[in-house]
Amino acid sequence: MSDELVGSLLIAAVCVFIFGLLFLDDYIKRRSQHTLTEYQRGAFFQKGMFVREVGAGVHKVLLGRDYIVYGDVRPISFNFERQTVALRDGSFAQYSFYATAEVRSFKAALFSVRDYSEMPYYILRRELRAAIFAQDPQNFSISRRSIENAVRERLGVQLESAGFELKDFRLTNLHVSESGPDPGEHDFGSQTVN
Repeated sequence: MSDELVGSLLIAAVCVFIFGLLFLDDYIKRRSQHTLTEYQRGAFFQKGMFVREVGAGVHKVLLGRDYIVYGDVRPISFNFERQTVALRDGSFAQYSFYATAEVRSFKAALFSVRDYSEMPYYILRRELRAAIFAQDPQNFSISRRSIENAVRERLGVQLESAGFELKDFRLTNLHVSESGPDPGEHDFGSQTVN
């Protein structure tokens, strides 16, 4: 091999090595930063242990040691119509409701369940069905507000322990019928994140 060819190969190898280092450095820098927007919160973990909650902004992490789990803290709205629950006397209550909840403690919400945006819906529906079941079917027209108040009280404590706050709850429809829902009549409601 001629000296010129060896020199050219050496220069090419050095250039590839330098570009590789620059690429690796850039990759590590991009992977060592997490940018959270104003509607995101995060949980900072170090060596697998929770350290602290982090808010909006740029957060530096060390690759292989630190990690940030982040999530959306915008209000979660639920609108469910034509839900049915069986009552103690064998009749059925059909109800509709609207609710909005907000994340207050991201750590509590994250540790309560993997998909924390479903937690308010689950708690709300469980407590609402229990409150309706506990009512006297003959006094439903009188007790609609009492059901709303009972659900609000019970929900406040349960949602708070899961890291949420109930912002709005309305029982938009409530009536009793002797028969259950029609077989093809299902409206599973909707969930939106505002």
